[in-house]
Amino acid sequence: MTSVPQNPDYNLSPWNAATQHWDQIRAALPPEFDQRTWLEVMNEPDKTRMHWLGEFCQYMTAFMNSSGYRFAALGFAAGEPEPAHWRDPMMLEFLSLAASRPDQVAIALHEYSYDVDNIRAGYPWLIGRFLHLHIECNRYGIGYPTILITEWGWEYNDVPTNEDRAMADIAWAAEQVYDPFPNVIGAGLWYLGDGFGGIADKAQRLISPLGYYAATHEFGDPPGPPPPPTPGLEQALWEASVEEQKARGIRLNPSAAIQRAIIQHNYVPVTNEIRVEYRGHQYTVQAAEHLSGLPRRVYVWTPALGVWWFTERASVDEEE
Repeated sequence: MTSVPQNPDYNLSPWNAATQHWDQIRAALPPEFDQRTWLEVMNEPDKTRMHWLGEFCQYMTAFMNSSGYRFAALGFAAGEPEPAHWRDPMMLEFLSLAASRPDQVAIALHEYSYDVDNIRAGYPWLIGRFLHLHIECNRYGIGYPTILITEWGWEYNDVPTNEDRAMADIAWAAEQVYDPFPNVIGAGLWYLGDGFGGIADKAQRLISPLGYYAATHEFGDPPGPPPPPTPGLEQALWEASVEEQKARGIRLNPSAAIQRAIIQHNYVPVTNEIRVEYRGHQYTVQAAEHLSGLPRRVYVWTPALGVWWFTERASVDEEE
């Protein structure tokens, strides 16, 4: 079989690179390849070349779609690219093209928590990072393209040893992170191939329970407003801890409190936290956007009130 580089040749023009890359891929494809299958032709490309990649992907779309193939583009590494990288004009053109061809073009992304003990570590900057692509689409009036999470997991060489906990992590991601968005059509667990610390021997234990889970759960309900947070054990322990800290006069970490509230409400931070003094009182403030386009909120933390928020411009009394 002909060998194909993981990524196109950045030293060529986008047109020449696309021509070369597609020729190499076609030569390597077996004759029995099913063209209904999404074909990911890149692996963790250079996020600093967004303009080049945007143009390259437009040419690849033309080549692949005209030949009857479905193009899964980009395949960025977990934690990449930066939200601002999507704003490159050539990349925005490609995103518009992808959104107009949901059955022919998809954006492939990789999402890992990088923490085998905590799938939510870094959410939504690691698992759930596709949401920042949604925010940029909202910013520029672009429809959401089809998204494939073509690599998903905890660490590149490890999965949780406890099968029940691993399946709970998978269920959380499937039901709470991805299912609310119909354009996210699948995620592939990493990994059943060679190398990477023998992860195949660890991941294969999840084949049977994952198959049972997929067969017995219904997905695809239309997105709606997020439900109010329910107490649960973790929330109850958090609130008890906060009350104890207040009672002992221990200074709370406002960043943790704000970000916890933001994530629980299905918002994502769009600014760093800032501290504001007003009429002798200290406030910690952070803006956040809703994952499905609801109005932006400004979250506020004070020692007396805890976390609160507003969506309209606050009215401020003038000094008398």
